[in-house]
Amino acid sequence: MQTTFVTAHHQISASSRRCGRVVGKAITLEQGAWIGARAIILGGVTIGAGAVVAAGAIVTRDVAANTLVAGVPARFVRALEADEPRGQMAEETSIEPPISSHGRSR
Repeated sequence: MQTTFVTAHHQISASSRRCGRVVGKAITLEQGAWIGARAIILGGVTIGAGAVVAAGAIVTRDVAANTLVAGVPARFVRALEADEPRGQMAEETSIEPPISSHGRSR
């Protein structure tokens, strides 16, 4: 399955050159979070523990723990039960922005 984690973007500059400085922000996926196929997660977002991001959603804001979000942009759909975890789950994961020492994305 394909998902996209966008950790960098360009600031908007003057009209002579709209593509400004590259800015990077980390994305945090907390324990038990699930990301559907072709979802896009933008930088600076945290996906809470046990949260589900529906397929094709574009996440522009934090997702609370144990919630389902869907749509473009992703919106709250419903709360999910915070039951006991089944089996071994991965620890929290952070995806760092791909910024080089020159301020450009890799």
